[in-house]
Parts: sequence; C-alpha cells; structure tokens
Amino acid sequence: MSRLKTPKGRGFTEIGPGDFLRRTVGKLGPCVDVVRDIYTRIGARTYATKMVKTRWSEGSRGDGVEEVIEEKVILPTPKITSLVDLDALVTGVGVNEMGGVKLSQISMCFTEDELAGRQPDGTSLPSDQNFYYEIEFFSNGARILRRFTVDGVPSLEPLRFQWVVNLKRADEDRTRRGVPRG
Repeated sequence: MSRLKTPKGRGFTEIGPGDFLRRTVGKLGPCVDVVRDIYTRIGARTYATKMVKTRWSEGSRGDGVEEVIEEKVILPTPKITSLVDLDALVTGVGVNEMGGVKLSQISMCFTEDELAGRQPDGTSLPSDQNFYYEIEFFSNGARILRRFTVDGVPSLEPLRFQWVVNLKRADEDRTRRGVPRG
C-alpha cells in the first residue's frame, strides 16, 4: 500500500503528543472556561456534574458495600443537552428513568482518559472499582442525584473549545445525602 508523501518545505505542520496545549486553541481554552462560568454565576445552570469513582468491599463490582473513593466536580459547569431525552418507565414499585443526555462545553483541561473513566495510564479500572457521572440537581433546596454511565467515546471539538460526552441513564442513584444505596 502506498502512502501519500507530503511535499517537504511547504510549511505543513505535524502535531504530536503534548503539542495541543501549546497551540493557539489549547492556550485559549482557559479563557473560554472563564466565560462559560458566567452561566453558573447567573443561575442558568442549576446543577452540578461530577465524575465519581467507587470501590466495592468484597473485591469485585457489585459485591459487598460500595464506598465513594473519588468525587470530582466538572468545572466550569458543562451544558446538559435536554433532559427530555429521559423517558419515565412506570413500574409497580415506582418510576425508572431510561435514556440519555449529552454533556457539552466540558473544559478542554480534562483528558479523554479522565472523561472515559480510565486510569491515568489509559488502563481500565480495577475489578473492584466503578466509575460513573452524577448530575446533582438543586430544586427548591432538595438534592436530586442521577447516575449516568459513559455511552461511547468522549469527543474533543477543538474549534468549539470543548469535550462532548454522551451519557446513558443508570440505576442505583445515591441517596440525597450522597451515600451509595445498598
């Protein structure tokens, strides 16, 4: 298979690991983040979005007692595209929400590994740990916590100065006090 050869001396730019943050778009990211924070300051984004890691006491996911080991608030607060994509399924014991949402305007300071719930070296979490997103809604003083999992691959959109992550509704929301159920 032949490869297209780039003409030398024409001023083309190759980019490698670590170059992004040194380029103009990468340098402008923190400025855009400051502007985006205005949405939260004026009360237009009345929720908090968190990445949560938990550990199970018996050595594998779902076994034993779940405890929170890391909780990271995503700042500035990202935009949630439409909660109307969540469907309420009425059952004999209550209502289950199904569907997904899209988070956009996530700061470019995050890495794909962080947003996907991987270890810093790109490997999967240990078998006794879990990763999910949690959106905490503040409604008339009450905390409403909803758990989501990553649906697909986080997408970097450099010319929009953002990451975009699709999320799928998950079960097992934490209690209003932030304690895992179980």
